[in-house]
Amino acid sequence: MIRGKNLVLSARALLPALLVLAVSASFAADLQPPAFGNNAWFFSVSMLATPLPPDSLVLLNYTTIGGQNFATYLVAKGNGSLAFYTPFEIESISFAYDDPATPAQDGAWIEPVREKWGRVQNTSQAAQIPIVLEPVGDIAGTISDSSGAPIGGVAVEIGCSGGYSASTLTSHTGAFAFPNARAGTCLLAANASGLSARQEFSLSHGEFKIIELELKEPQFPWLLLLGAALLLAVVSFGIYRHSTGKKKNALKASKPDEGHEASKPESMPTKRQSDLLTTLDTKEKRIVEFVIHYHPGSVRVSKLRRELLIPKTSLTRTLQSLERKRFLKVEKAGSRMFARLNDFFIDAKE
Repeated sequence: MIRGKNLVLSARALLPALLVLAVSASFAADLQPPAFGNNAWFFSVSMLATPLPPDSLVLLNYTTIGGQNFATYLVAKGNGSLAFYTPFEIESISFAYDDPATPAQDGAWIEPVREKWGRVQNTSQAAQIPIVLEPVGDIAGTISDSSGAPIGGVAVEIGCSGGYSASTLTSHTGAFAFPNARAGTCLLAANASGLSARQEFSLSHGEFKIIELELKEPQFPWLLLLGAALLLAVVSFGIYRHSTGKKKNALKASKPDEGHEASKPESMPTKRQSDLLTTLDTKEKRIVEFVIHYHPGSVRVSKLRRELLIPKTSLTRTLQSLERKRFLKVEKAGSRMFARLNDFFIDAKE
């Protein structure tokens, strides 16, 4: 009798354990990782014409089409090969490479991949996408007066070879920083209350450069005065040549030209072109008016982005819209993109 009771108690004790195992099994089925589908990307990453060494860690940040941001580390294989898998469709990707042997980040790259390479890559047949990292380094420093006291709220600007430019304000301790600045020859400038400071230097990739600037009253050495005098002489000569040329053209225009009318300078925008501009939104109109300034030449897309302060992805979409509307034409020359007026818009006369 006692043994029967013990068997009943043992069965009752096992019942909760069996229920826990059953529930755990159901949860395990729900926690299976999602299928990757076709969102597989293959890259070959290099910097300064050299593939990244094997086993290099590369930080990859990406934004999905839905606006979610993710980050992950990838390990480079032979010839800088990287493979990346995600269940999401990607809008943009950025790479960052940091060599442990250097004190700062060494390379960076960012691009709106969906617009450049399409929405997805094939899992097995996709060719490796070449990624050439820009060499970068970090810059930090302080701004002080002649007594060595730090100055806060000072505007500091930097420009480096390769088209990099940025600006910032010093903190209350006079400190400033430019992380991931383009490696090369750089010029740092600061101005406040009639005082200024400038320093030119070179920045290597992975270098952490510290710059200390002292604001002083601007000086005008005799070489600067001589340069100003030479510039004035050149400008005066140019004005003289221009006025002489205008007189010659006036004399030529006064003579009969065998049935051909004298050409008139083109004034833009015409009334018809102004009417077309009213059909654009504010951002599109600003871009077209900026390009009109460079007619009949073209302007670099990177200059459009810097001058009009438009994010890269937003600018790319707007330029595509203006191409469809036949206001602009975007062309690639080497690794650079240029925008010029479309013939349809140029020919829109009165």
